Amino acid sequence: MKINLITQGYKYNHILTGDILIDARCLVNPYYEDNLRSKTGLDKKVKEYILKDSYTQKYLEDLKRYLETYLVGRAKKSSEVTILIMCTGGRHRSVFLAEELRQFLSKKYEVEIKHVDIYA
Repeated sequence: MKINLITQGYKYNHILTGDILIDARCLVNPYYEDNLRSKTGLDKKVKEYILKDSYTQKYLEDLKRYLETYLVGRAKKSSEVTILIMCTGGRHRSVFLAEELRQFLSKKYEVEIKHVDIYA
């Protein structure tokens, strides 16, 4: 099965099409840290900042568990799944989350990732 991970920012009013929509706005926001604002979810400092929050760790664990269950069932019906991961601007939290999920999902599936608004 192929998994498409697409990150976007809600503020850009994209037309949402996919099988699953994950809202990352509940995670701690690096945008409000002056030293992190210009960085992205690909940067080590942003990742460390988001991961130091215990809520993020629990959210990520629960999300992985959900996706494991969902994808097993979905694989019986489809060869491709698109997962949209959204946050406000599409630069920090959604990108971080997509990269974490890519690392996790690529152990079992072919994973393609696209960061739509990372440099918007």
